[in-house]
Amino acid sequence: MKASDIMFELNSHYVNEKVIKHIIKDVNTHGFNAQKIDEILVKLGYDEIFTNSDDINYQEYYTEKISHRRKQLADE
Repeated sequence: MKASDIMFELNSHYVNEKVIKHIIKDVNTHGFNAQKIDEILVKLGYDEIFTNSDDINYQEYYTEKISHRRKQLADE
C-alpha cells in the first residue's frame, strides 16, 4: 500500500495530522503492517481502519445487473 493511500484512509477517518505523520514515518521506516498501524490507532483512541476491511463480506454488497425490461418483453 502506498503512503498516499494510507494518508487518504487516515484522513477519511478523521485521524489527527500529527498521528498521520507519525504513522507515515513508521511505514517509511519499517514498511506497511496493517496490524501494527491499527494497534497504534487503538492505543490513541481511534478505531481500527486497516484490519477491519478484511472482515467485510463483499457478497452482501454484490449488485446484480438486471437486463432492461424492453429487452425482456421483446424476447417473449
